[in-house]
Amino acid sequence: MMGMGHDEIAAHFQADMKGAVERMRLEIGYHPTVFIRMLAQYGAVGAARRLLASPTAQYGFEKLFEHRRLAESMEAFVVLPWYQPLFTWEELMVAEDRLSLVDFDVAAHRASTPPPAWAVEGQA
Repeated sequence: MMGMGHDEIAAHFQADMKGAVERMRLEIGYHPTVFIRMLAQYGAVGAARRLLASPTAQYGFEKLFEHRRLAESMEAFVVLPWYQPLFTWEELMVAEDRLSLVDFDVAAHRASTPPPAWAVEGQA
């Protein structure tokens, strides 16, 4: 990942956010209209930054919590090591706090989520 630029990492984050939206639509019938509009307008990183700047978690976070699918939340992607370079320390703390407040085990999530191929290339 060392040689990977910010824009490339952001493109992977964008793809992951779109994938999560699609999985939630198919698996629990949830269509996060506002988030989809934000993805189109600001890109995934811009959308995440705006949502993390909000003092409270969004409706979508609550919806995923109800369905026990917080691993698909934007916050759960933000705290993954390979996406951390995209965000400030403060943004990472907001994401982590939001997850921890609802007893989502951030450390276990990090440990159990295998890094994508693009994040481990050249580290063999």
